[in-house]
Parts: sequence; structure tokens; C-alpha cells
Amino acid sequence: MKYNNALLGFASVTALACGTQAAIAQEEAPSSYGVGEIVVTAQKRQESVNKVGMSITALAGDQLVKQNIVSAGELVKVVPGFTFTEAPRGSPVFAIRGIGFDDSTVGSASTVALYTDEVPISFPMEARFPTLDLERVEVLKGPQGILFGQNSTAGAINFIAAKPTDEFHAGFDGSFGRFNHIQASGFLSGPLTDTLKTRLAVMGQKSTGWQTNNWVQGQQGLAYVDRADLSLGTVPVTLGRDYQNKLGAKRGFAARWITEWEPTTDLKITFNVNGWVDKSDTQAAQLLYAFPLQVPFPYIPYSHYPTPPRNARSADWDPYINNDRLPASVGKQERLRRDDSYLQASARIDYNLNENLVLTSISSYSRYKQNYGMDVDGTALSNFSIGDRARARTFNQELRIAGDYDNLKFIIGANYMKAKTQQYNRYYVDELSVYVGFINNTDSGAFFKQPIRDIAAFANVDYTIGLLTLHAGVRYTEDKRSYTGCTQDYGDGVQANAFNIVIPGLNAAKGVPAGQELPNIQPGACTSSNVLTKADYVSPTNPNGEYFSPGLAHFELKEDNVSWRLGADFQVTPTTMLYANVSKGYKSGSFPAVNVASNLQLEGVKQELVLAYEAGIKAGLLDRRVQLNIAGFYNDYRNKQLRGRILDPFGFFGVLDKLLNIPKSRVYGAEASLQIAPTQGLNLNLGGTYVNTKVTRDFFAYDPVGNLINYKGLVFPHTPKWNFTASADYETPVNDKLNIFMGASMLYQSKAIGLFARPEEISQVDLDPTQFPGVKVPGDAFNKKAYTTVDAQIGVAAEDGQWRAWIWGKNIFNTYYWNNATQSFDSIYRLTAMPATYGAAVSFRF
Repeated sequence: MKYNNALLGFASVTALACGTQAAIAQEEAPSSYGVGEIVVTAQKRQESVNKVGMSITALAGDQLVKQNIVSAGELVKVVPGFTFTEAPRGSPVFAIRGIGFDDSTVGSASTVALYTDEVPISFPMEARFPTLDLERVEVLKGPQGILFGQNSTAGAINFIAAKPTDEFHAGFDGSFGRFNHIQASGFLSGPLTDTLKTRLAVMGQKSTGWQTNNWVQGQQGLAYVDRADLSLGTVPVTLGRDYQNKLGAKRGFAARWITEWEPTTDLKITFNVNGWVDKSDTQAAQLLYAFPLQVPFPYIPYSHYPTPPRNARSADWDPYINNDRLPASVGKQERLRRDDSYLQASARIDYNLNENLVLTSISSYSRYKQNYGMDVDGTALSNFSIGDRARARTFNQELRIAGDYDNLKFIIGANYMKAKTQQYNRYYVDELSVYVGFINNTDSGAFFKQPIRDIAAFANVDYTIGLLTLHAGVRYTEDKRSYTGCTQDYGDGVQANAFNIVIPGLNAAKGVPAGQELPNIQPGACTSSNVLTKADYVSPTNPNGEYFSPGLAHFELKEDNVSWRLGADFQVTPTTMLYANVSKGYKSGSFPAVNVASNLQLEGVKQELVLAYEAGIKAGLLDRRVQLNIAGFYNDYRNKQLRGRILDPFGFFGVLDKLLNIPKSRVYGAEASLQIAPTQGLNLNLGGTYVNTKVTRDFFAYDPVGNLINYKGLVFPHTPKWNFTASADYETPVNDKLNIFMGASMLYQSKAIGLFARPEEISQVDLDPTQFPGVKVPGDAFNKKAYTTVDAQIGVAAEDGQWRAWIWGKNIFNTYYWNNATQSFDSIYRLTAMPATYGAAVSFRF
């Protein structure tokens, strides 16, 4: 029903646009309308998007403003084949054509490479406010391992910032909407001298929370008790005086300063300093089912916790991730919000060696800091909450020479990247079933440190023979990562004492003589164990002589690879091109940041690779009033990285996270986009993608409810088979000074699943046999349903383009859908998407 309503709404607004055009159009429209050309730098030189032989979606900055697209995740509304998911710990997961990496470790790279003006955004968490003051966005689909480096097995997104202007210009954009959301941005641009010009852009946003726990007030059968009382009784809800009844407020600021200096006609130097601060609330989970890992020791109040209504806003959470039960030495209480920041500075030098050769150097340094608290158990109990402090410092250097000799164009260059990341997690779990049963254990921490170094050299050549252009590119990359980490006692000595008792028992079970390998874990020290060997302990039941020894884990990954691309373009007519490509791309190996019992969980995964085949057509038709792009693709996928699950080797903690490699899988599909400009002021856009994914080789691992399954035949998580986008925009004069404009856009995504799993096997597992005997986990517990959302806007604008004012709505039919459906310790939960939002906006240009 909601799907039909959404389609009806989109059709109605589209019809309104077309009908209004018929009613108020001028008697004679200008003849200079059509689908406009967009110039892109997908091959690190300026050229029309329809002359580049690969799948690219390019969007002008003013289009993003008109459609109120303010985050990278909202690009799903306008980019076919692009999907966005929020990881369980809040980090963004970008995927193109089904290829993504669902992980929250700061040192992990995305399968989609991210850039601002060709300067790398090294880690996904740094891409928080990339749409500030843009000239355009370019989304490149398929492996981009040659010119845009490794770690792009899915594609690349390049955010092109608006540049300083030769004359003074200024602008302001402001919006006020539901949940008291205020967003304002502005820019100043112009020359300082004859050779120096600059541009400053700023943006700020603030809102109140959109998640609410009002539904839980007065519920019975729920315990929110003193942490010292782990009785099995139930009591009425009691909420502290500081309890937040709303969550999801936004508080952020971003800025960019670009200065261009051209001392001579052959030399241009560009300085770019940009950054942001984010103090927004984190998102609470929406509890679906209590699923205790330790069945003999369930925490009954959690098992009987009422689940919220099935709407986008309902959730529940702990008011703090750090309560006053902790010693004063641990630190003050922390709310469920972020205190994150990012700063990047870059310098680009372009020097014309002669009329055919350009030498380019791009140097950048960035610093990222992260500090947030998040409640992911979906209740006001302290079942599982996370605190995360992290930082990353990255230096990047690219040096290249580009040549343009008419029919021959080439680029030769090298890259160097060095990064250091550190991450400290805090886990608040003293009402988790595992810890209630595990010697009444308490909270814990985890520390991870990872220096990274990449060195690469690349070359790309394009040669044109008549109507045929041939492409060839290659890149050699060497990647080195060192890793140190462990799970730690929180500092109060409780978990240290517990593992001092447990580990000798585990070693005794392996045949280690009594009194040998006794741990002496101190408060704050590592509690997770390395698995070591000693010849004295070899026995028929322990053939390797293994034993557990608490301490830091140390791992290294040193890998190299050769990415390449071969392609051909055939210019059938001046506006129609056929193309075909075959390319190989890599994503570097990685290490996880997870809470572990055994340090074996911290072992890294090796690099993944994609061998991609693509063919397509780009056709400008009917005097450029129609642009049709069609592409088909097939990806041979090796060693796909995923955040999988293994059984705890200690036997206490159930199914635990670990990074894994799937040996072999494949992705194939097709994509089409259609742009139509049938008359002056009217623009129609349609796009669709079909993606078919499958694991094609035997691979055994655990699903989220503890079944050991063969992944062969499973589809990829977070990958809808069908994806459709559509939009209609119309603008026309009502008099010689005023225009009216309106538009609507629609996004449809078919159903997907949040984790690798089989519904028929999930539904064979008991949900909570102690409290609910015979009740099984629903087979659809991890499904992401199909959904349709519709956005719309209508307003007026000055004929000369100096100002615009409009009202807007997002998800105007209030579709209830969710970005993730997953499991963590005792919880099966969702992360819901925003409900309907609406507001008014203005834009001025001077």
C-alpha cells in the first residue's frame, strides 16, 4: 500500500509539473534547451562525461542544493547502483553494484575510494560533510585502481569543490525543517590581486532529537535496577532525572578555504584547508528480540523488555554509557553523542612544462579524532553500550606527468601514503547474559594501533585511431600494515581477576600441568589471550602443545598487487559512443577493532580483488534532448572481505566477530539511465540497476544465531537486487522577473538482508529457551524490506537566478524502513532511517 501511495505521489507531482508547463508556458519557448553537458575529471583531465568510456554519474552542485542533498548517504536518491548502509557502530558503508565493506574500524578503507578534488579521504568516517559548496560530484562505477589507487574494488566518488572566481561572488543557503533542524551555509569568493584569488565556504547545522522513548513510559515488567542488584524480579520503569527522552540531535560545523595563486601562465598553486566538527547524538538501536547468548544465565528483565512500536522514531537507550556505579577514577559520565573532528590541508601544484606536458604534485595531511558513546542494545538497561575514542593521521603525496599529443594522451605517476591510527573501545556490558553468568564480570576495554604505508606507481595511456580510442593502464602497489591490540580490563580489576581464574582452568583442560602458565593480569592490562605452543604440553588431546597466554597481539600484513585496465571506445556518431572495459582492482587487507576473548579474532584478512567486465552505450538523441546510457557488467570477486563470526574458543561468549575472506563469489547485472529535456525548463531523469550477487564456492562460517553454515549460494548483505531512481524538475517564468519551479524524486530499493544468513536456518534456532520455550527466531529477523521514498519541492525564484525560496519534503509519505538489521551479543535489532521531514529553504547569490 505504501509503495502504491509513493508511486501515486510521485506521479501526481510529475503530472503537476507537466500540467503547469502547459498552463503557464510562454507562447514561444527558446530553442536552446536540452540535456546539458557536464565536464568531469574521471581520467584526471577535463572532458565531457558522455565522452568517457565507463559508467559515471555526474551531478552539478546546484542540483544537490535544489534537491536538498546534504550528505554522502543521500546520493542513493540520484545515483543508480549506489547504496548506503550505516554500520552497527555508526560508520558509513558505501557500496556500488553490491561491493562494499561493513566495518567500523578506523584503519579500514572503503571499497569505494573517496576524494575531494583528487585529494584522498582515507577512511569512510572522515567523509562526514563532503557536500559543502560543490561544483559537482562524480561517481565512478567499477574498479578504479589505476588513477584513483587501490581500495576501490567498487568504484570512486570525487567531490569537486567550487573554486575561487575571477570576480567577487557570494552566496547563502538556509533551511529550517522538522525537528527544529536549522542548516545554513554561505561562501565568499573573488580576487585578492591579479594573480591571487580565494574562496571561503562555511556550513552549520543544529536540530533537536528525532528518536523518542515516550512509548516506554509506565510500562510494567521492565527492570531498570541498581547495577548491584541482579535479582530476577521485575519492577516498574524508573527513569533518572537526567534521562534523555529524545535522541538524534544534530550539531555540526564545516568549513573550506581554497586559495589559487597563478604567478605565471604556466604555474598554478592551489591551497585547500578544510575540516569539520560533529557533536551530533548517536543513534539508538530499535530492539526486535532479546536473544541471550548464555541461555543458562539469562538476564530476565532484558528478556522481557517490551519492544517498541514499529515506526522510525521509537527506540530506547541508556541515558549514559558510563554510569555512577564506576569508580571516580574512571572518568565523568558521557552522553550518547559524538565529539568528532577532521582537519585536512592540501597543496596542489600544476606546472606546464610545455604546451603538451603538465607536471602535477598533490600533497595532503589530515587529522581525524573520534570520541562517541552509543547504545546498541535497544533498552534502558546496561546490556551493551559502546564508547569509542580514536584518532588517525595521514599523509598523502601524488606526483604525475600528463601528456596530451592530440591522438595520444597519457599519465605517469606515483603515490605515497603513510597513516597512523589508534582506537580505544569501551564496552559497558554488566547486564549482558554472558557477564551475568561469567563470574558477575563487568565492563571492559580494547586497544588497537595500526601504522599503514602504501607505495604505488601507475601509468595510463589513451590512443585514438579515427573513431576508435584504446585505453590501457597499470598500477603496482605495495601495502604494509602492522597491528597491535588486545581486549583489556576496564581498570577496576574485576575482569582481570575473572580471567586470572578462568585461564588456568582452560589451560588445564588442554593438559597444561597445574601451577604452570598461571596468568597475573593487573587492572587495566590485556585479558585476551594469544594461543602459544610449547613442546612440553604436546599430548594426544593437544597435538600442537597449545596454551592460552594473556597479552598483546602483534600481526603484520605486507602485500603487493598489480591493478590494470584495458578498454576501447567507438564513437559511432558525434553524440553516441560504444565502449567495453576489462579491469582488475584490489582492496588492501585489514585488521578489526573488536572485543575479543582470543587474540586469534584479531588476525587480519588478506586483500580482495575484483576482475570486472563492462560494456555499454552512451547515446545523445533527438538533438541532445535525450541522453540514454546503458551498461552491463560482470565481476569475478575473490577473497571478499566481511565482518563474519566464529565460535568463541573459550566456550563462554557464543558467536564472536572476526574478519573473514570469502574465497570466490560473483556479481553481474545491468544499469540504465535516461535524461529527457522535452521542452524548455522541464527535465526528467530515470535510472535503474539490476544486481545479482552470489557466493560461488564452499565457505563455512557461523550465521548471526550460531548456525555453522555453508555460504555457497548466499547473496551479499545490504545488496538490493533492484534499484530505481526517478525525478522530474520544472521551472518556468510567470512574469519577466519571477519563475516558479517544482520537482519530485523517487527512490525504490528491493528487499535485502543485513547479514549472510538463510532465513530457513535462522528459524530453526530457539529465541530464548529458558524464558520462551519453543519460540524460534523469526526467519525474517535480519531482512531489510523493500521500500520506496518520495521527496518533493516547490518554490519561486528570481528570473536572473539571484534568489530562490521553496518548501521541501523528504520521505513525504513517512515510509518506515531501516538501514541495517543485525545482531550483537544479546540483541537482534534495527537501525531505522529518518521519518518524514519537511521545511522551507532560501538561496541567494550575489
